[in-house]
Amino acid sequence: MVVEVADYVDRVQEKFPFLTKSEINKILTYGLKRYAWVNKMHGDVLLYTRTENPYTAHCGQLGTDKLKHYFRWMTKWRMKERILFKLRREKWDGYYYIGLDDVQHNKIKNRKVRTFHNVYLTKIKKELYHNKLITHIWKVPWTSDCGWKFYVKKLRTDKAEYIGENKYAEYHQCFLGGNHDGSPSTDN
Repeated sequence: MVVEVADYVDRVQEKFPFLTKSEINKILTYGLKRYAWVNKMHGDVLLYTRTENPYTAHCGQLGTDKLKHYFRWMTKWRMKERILFKLRREKWDGYYYIGLDDVQHNKIKNRKVRTFHNVYLTKIKKELYHNKLITHIWKVPWTSDCGWKFYVKKLRTDKAEYIGENKYAEYHQCFLGGNHDGSPSTDN
């Protein structure tokens, strides 16, 4: 059975008689295209009704496995940063970013020629802010665009620049008890 938007126009017009059929058709078509686009971009869609709790529509069952929820959360943040990068039409700055923990950072921080072992290079610096284990961020100039993220077993360069510490708590302040506008919490 194939159902089309036109099949729902009359039902919707009964609930909203002040709208014309062409307006309802445009609204429904836009909504369905937007829903399909969000699903294509691996986004979650919240479906609400007035009588029930919200239902999150996504593929797969996560159950109660906390590790699966964590990996899903990380994937969603990464996808959000990439989608926003595309929607804002940001230009690639010619750098790839490397996130290091304290041990890796202390091994290379005082050297002129730095050697990075077993690292992932990411195109978007904000992706590194979501990982609590990354404490230091470096940037390396790269000659070509190699995608969002790639692995390098050994990278030896004298052009690596230190960006700074990963301020995970500041970046996630609105989720860690702060206000939703990103300002620090005033609660004691």
